[in-house]
Amino acid sequence: MLPSFKNKFVVDIGAGIGLVILRFTTEFAKKARKVVSTDFVASFIEKNRERNVAFNNIEWRVGDAVKLDFEEGSIDIVFTNWLLMYLVDEEVVQFLINAIKWLRPGGYLHLRESCSEPSSKKSNNSLHSISDSINPTKYRLSSAYIQLLKSINFKSKDGTVWGFKIHWASSVNVYIQKNANWRQVHWLVSKVPKKEKFMPNLGTMLGEKWPEEQKEWDNKLDLALNENQNVCK
Repeated sequence: MLPSFKNKFVVDIGAGIGLVILRFTTEFAKKARKVVSTDFVASFIEKNRERNVAFNNIEWRVGDAVKLDFEEGSIDIVFTNWLLMYLVDEEVVQFLINAIKWLRPGGYLHLRESCSEPSSKKSNNSLHSISDSINPTKYRLSSAYIQLLKSINFKSKDGTVWGFKIHWASSVNVYIQKNANWRQVHWLVSKVPKKEKFMPNLGTMLGEKWPEEQKEWDNKLDLALNENQNVCK
C-alpha cells in the first residue's frame, strides 16, 4: 500500500500512457499537489497528456530516467513501475542515488519489477537461462535489489549522509494467483539519515556477486513453490 499522496509532489517515472488499471498518473493527479509524468517514449507521453488533459497539476517530460533533473530534497514520492529492468546495472545504481537526492527527508520511493523472469509464466526466458544477446531486459533477483537498497547512500551538500529504509517488500498477489509467479515484486522505501559507509562497485555487486550468492536461495523458493502446488493438486 502506498503512503498518502494527498497534496504531495509525486514523480511518476516510466509513466507510459496513463491507463488507470496499469499506469498511475491519473490516480496521482486526483489527489497530489503536483505530478511530473515522465517516459523516454514521446508517443507514450503524448497519449498520457491526451488522457489527462483535464488535470492542471500535471507536468509531462520526455527523457531518460537516469538523466532526469530535480531539485535536491524537493519530491515527496518517486514512483516507478517496471523501470529498473530496462536499465543496465550502473544505471540502476545511478538512478537510486538520484532518487535519494531528489526526495525530501522521509520521502518515499516505490519500485515494482519483474524479478528473475518475465511477468508471464509461459515464457521460458529467465535470469538463469536467457542471454543478453537474445533479450537485453534484466530480470534480476529480488534479493539483489534488496541488497542494493540497503547498501546505497548519498551525501547531501550539508554533509548529511542519506540512505533508504525498507518498509516492505512483497510479491504482487495477482501474479501468484494467476500465474504461480511470485517474482513480480514491489518495494516501498523511504529516505532516512544513515552512517556513511564504504560502497563497493555496486554495479558489479548487483550484476555479478549478489546473484551468484543468492541464486541458490532463489532456486530453493522455486522448489518449495512447486512442491506446494503438487500437494494442492
